[in-house]
Amino acid sequence: MTTTPDAQGRRSFGVIGGLGALASADVFFKLIKSTPARDDSEHFDIVLEQHPFRNASLTTAATTERKLYIFDMIRAFARRGIDAVVLPCFLSHTFIDELAANSPLPIIDMMQALHHHVRRKFPTLRRVGVLGSDYTRSKHLFERYFASPEFELLHPRIEGGVDRVTRAVYSRDARGV
Repeated sequence: MTTTPDAQGRRSFGVIGGLGALASADVFFKLIKSTPARDDSEHFDIVLEQHPFRNASLTTAATTERKLYIFDMIRAFARRGIDAVVLPCFLSHTFIDELAANSPLPIIDMMQALHHHVRRKFPTLRRVGVLGSDYTRSKHLFERYFASPEFELLHPRIEGGVDRVTRAVYSRDARGV
């Protein structure tokens, strides 16, 4: 993905958080760290918007609310002159095609970047362990990018109707509520 540099030759990215606060912070850190900059003035311009959701459920209504939030943030970034959008949350990538079709800005496909990284760094890799929620699993997100027979995906075990990752991220105990 290429973006257009600003007058100083910098590119700008808008990171849309709220769908995973730690993921957003991690992506922000990695974008800064990966910038080929000799000093602070050469870093990308990055805007991180983090607005957490009170409704952590993965219902259709909650997912629609998240989509609308992302569309609103994309429009706000476009008004601010941001070049491209980064979505750090896997859940957002389950509907990236819908977002991209309706976005005035390019959206960086994190899953495509992950696939490219895996192919480049580990060319003989065939088994991939997936630490994602049961929602991303039900939407076959990783299967779209790491398809069989080239890859074998290993998902967390389901116990009591929920996998361990979903329980760790979304349960009341995990959030300290």
